[in-house]
Amino acid sequence: KYLAFITSLTCALNTWASCNPDLPLTTPDSQFELRAGGTMVRDNKTGLIWQRCTAGFVWDMANNRCTISLGASISTWSAALSSARLNRLGGFSNWRLPNKKELASLIEYSCTQPAINSRIFPNTPSGYFWTSTPVNYADSFNVWYVNFTAGDYGSLDGITHFANTRLVRDEE
Repeated sequence: KYLAFITSLTCALNTWASCNPDLPLTTPDSQFELRAGGTMVRDNKTGLIWQRCTAGFVWDMANNRCTISLGASISTWSAALSSARLNRLGGFSNWRLPNKKELASLIEYSCTQPAINSRIFPNTPSGYFWTSTPVNYADSFNVWYVNFTAGDYGSLDGITHFANTRLVRDEE
């Protein structure tokens, strides 16, 4: 089970997004502004500041990409919430999980695998990313995710499932 996940994560990191040049870009480069040596991205459309790399990855300025670090790259929802509270990238302590609408604003609908602007958010794994938005069902506790494989979203059990994390903060 875990070997299959690691293999799929490795494959996801070694593939490039498949983009349709006939479709208009929904998240063009001009929408974003790189900050703090490329570790953070300001979305000029929403005013939000995003961590450029997925949790568990670090910015490699020499190679202009995100590389996997020793930390966990996927986690349960509660672990993702905890890591957001502890994160201090750029000296900021107000990092958080984005809500469903915020995270979905990063979907690049002209691309798949991953469905995100890969120049602005390089080496983003294709797959599920946690949001802060819960979905309460009578018999379980689910949380909304955004799937950057194809640019859709749904819900997962927030206790037993694992997903990627990308943190955001409001501009001060």
